[in-house]
Amino acid sequence: MSSEYKNIDELIRQLGGCNRFQCALTTSISLTYMSTAFTLIFMSFGMYNPGWRCLDNASTIITNSIFTLDNNVRGTKSVLDNNVTILLNDTEGMSPKFNNGFSETCVGFQECDDVQFRQEESTVVTEWGLICEGAWKVSTITSSQMAGMTVGYFISGYLGDAFGRKLTMEINVLFKGILTLISVGSGSWEIFAVLKFFIGVSCGVVKSISLVYATEFVTPKWRVIITSLPMWSFGCALFSLCAMAFKDWRYIHIVDGVFTILLLIPGYVFPESLRWLIIRRKEKKAARVVNQMVKLNKVEISGEVNINSVANQRESNNIESINIYSFIQLFKPGAKCNTLILSFVTFVINLTYFLSTFGVALLPGDIYLNNLIIYATGFPGNIIAWFAPNIFGRKRTGVVTLLVQGVSLSIFLVLDVYSRGMIRDIGVLVFIIIARNCCSLNWYVALTCTCELFPTTYRATASGWMLFISGVGAAITPYLAINHDVVIVSYLVTSCLCITGSLMFTIIPETLGKDLADTTSSFADINENSHVDGEVQLQLI
Repeated sequence: MSSEYKNIDELIRQLGGCNRFQCALTTSISLTYMSTAFTLIFMSFGMYNPGWRCLDNASTIITNSIFTLDNNVRGTKSVLDNNVTILLNDTEGMSPKFNNGFSETCVGFQECDDVQFRQEESTVVTEWGLICEGAWKVSTITSSQMAGMTVGYFISGYLGDAFGRKLTMEINVLFKGILTLISVGSGSWEIFAVLKFFIGVSCGVVKSISLVYATEFVTPKWRVIITSLPMWSFGCALFSLCAMAFKDWRYIHIVDGVFTILLLIPGYVFPESLRWLIIRRKEKKAARVVNQMVKLNKVEISGEVNINSVANQRESNNIESINIYSFIQLFKPGAKCNTLILSFVTFVINLTYFLSTFGVALLPGDIYLNNLIIYATGFPGNIIAWFAPNIFGRKRTGVVTLLVQGVSLSIFLVLDVYSRGMIRDIGVLVFIIIARNCCSLNWYVALTCTCELFPTTYRATASGWMLFISGVGAAITPYLAINHDVVIVSYLVTSCLCITGSLMFTIIPETLGKDLADTTSSFADINENSHVDGEVQLQLI
């Protein structure tokens, strides 16, 4: 007895669509994705200066007093309440900050021979004394990690498409865990920065490949749900709890490294992407994957699997001849338009999200309360992403939310410039929250469209490219939030970009309910709004 399927998606539906196998695989991949969030936000604690005191009795500037230091320091004079004259930070336009009546100072730190940091907390700053003249080293470490992540995004597509989703992800998870544990023994900040660069590379690869890997095993309605699972938020929350519990950068790295390596255990059980195996003509391995899904999902398909034909002979020859996948493929006819539009949209989304993140200090009201409210109200975007794209379609959801995102930023600008008092304070916060939730929803729609609009042959390459471009948007935002005037202009420009992105998104083909393209010919069919996924035939005997 044999069963024929015209494409891989039809086979996946027969194998359960989104059943026990897919749920278990998604859980494993989501935990791995969560661990990258844990790792990448470490420097939010690592760059923290808990305060210090000078134990040098010969110092006439500071004696046995706790100070917290801003990393941006220069020198002006001030007199404290205790009539001790010290040199204060020149905060370049910002008002001086005080901690329990003591001012921030760097000259006192530099002239003290016996410095003791607050012993309750151990960070990268306290480990190597990276304050004052050494403050740039903290930024270098952070930049090193972000640069590594961007490199990881860039190479992830080639690795995932050439060597497989699982192998690429598992190797980088292993590297991430090992390098994280090795970094605990760093003897200098330079070694730590180099290790952070390679950890960032591994995180970038894992972050890019994980979503592609998970979505290739499920049916259309589940793809957007998988991409919108709030695992990044959970990872950030887990890190916060870990930092509060240990308050020591070494212990945090040990927890991170051990947790990461343990994630290899469930990852070892699950197979390579079925789509990738079929496209790469690995029939025996593909058959074993199908049998594994049959057993775990308890569906009634008996017999061994024989994959007779994946595509027509012309497509087969083309696949066999492509050994190196590059971003050039994304800019060839048929893919170029989607690539440019999604690149622009992901850039604008990250620009808006991180601009509101770095600009929160310039919002009216208490900074800590603003942060709490903004992050606590960030889940509606995730929840809406679970059903809106499946009800209204990917295109319509993206068009509307990008438009709302741009309009929200415009209203924010009007309230910030022309209103005063409580109306301004509450209004600007409300519309920033709306814009950020639209960012979350748009992000998941863009990721889903990326997975659905590009074929299996270079889907990972497309995902890596989009994340790379979004990383560029995130990287420039710190320079757009240096003061209130610059932020206002930045929000104005970003608002216009959001509205432009909304108009551009109308050109994107609707992919709701359509099967994933597996070859370039089936990819052309999707862009022509066809429901047929190429000449793919599978036989189950």
